[in-house]
Amino acid sequence: MSEDVENKIWNTMEILDWATNYFKKKNIDTPRLDAQLLLSHCLKISKMELYAYFDRPISVEERTHFKELIKRRIKREPVAYILGTKGFWKYDFKVNKHVLIPRPDSEVLIEKSIDWIKDKKESTLSVIDIGTGSGCLAISLKKELPDIQMVAVDISKEALEIAKENATSLECEIEFIESNLLSKIKPQLFDLIISNPPYISSNEYQMLQEEITQYEPILALVSENNGLEHYEKILKSSKQYLKDDGLLLIEIGDHRKNDLLALAKNHFIHTNIGLDLSGNERVLECFGKKDSQ
Repeated sequence: MSEDVENKIWNTMEILDWATNYFKKKNIDTPRLDAQLLLSHCLKISKMELYAYFDRPISVEERTHFKELIKRRIKREPVAYILGTKGFWKYDFKVNKHVLIPRPDSEVLIEKSIDWIKDKKESTLSVIDIGTGSGCLAISLKKELPDIQMVAVDISKEALEIAKENATSLECEIEFIESNLLSKIKPQLFDLIISNPPYISSNEYQMLQEEITQYEPILALVSENNGLEHYEKILKSSKQYLKDDGLLLIEIGDHRKNDLLALAKNHFIHTNIGLDLSGNERVLECFGKKDSQ
């Protein structure tokens, strides 16, 4: 900002418009939305209130704070990390650089889990979430179905700390275990296994946005063997932990359908690809365990 601009007394709408245009010049994908989220956070009001109080003067302290947030965003730091929170399902989850930012695409795992559990019509079912990250899947499902017994695992101790904080703030009782997939889970059988594992290949990772490659944990994103390694391990090991009439739900990425169905059919009798609300192939559904070879 020039000296004249710095000395100007700004109101809410003026500084919002300025930030939007600045983000556009810096090639931020969602300039208006990002400006709204950062300014509403700075002013401690909702996005709608930005427009209700469009002519509210911005104090020097507020402007200074807002500029610091803008500087972080143009360095490609994701808005969720700047705010320290991300909405998922019906709840807000604490996030930081140790956990993957929850995506709306993953909510289909919640929807399918709820439908399946309700069809079972049993009072208490056991569920495990592999690679829980922020805990968004495990916590959202537990909040919807309080009677289920929920276990959530992650290889990252730092991620588990965030997941535990989220569970505490949302008053959710979940057993968290530090484990590389199911490697440290004692012998037991679950009714439902869910997972959003790493599934991006090393080559694909190089093509992703800076917001992802510079800030989000690579451990939660990249899988070897062309993005299939974690799928292979989960499909193989889950048979030891899944009840005979249990269900395995795994989120899948683009262009993985045929490879995953081939892998899944080595371990399960019945396999299916479920769609998300946008009609995209998003979930691998497996049930009917095959005998171990």
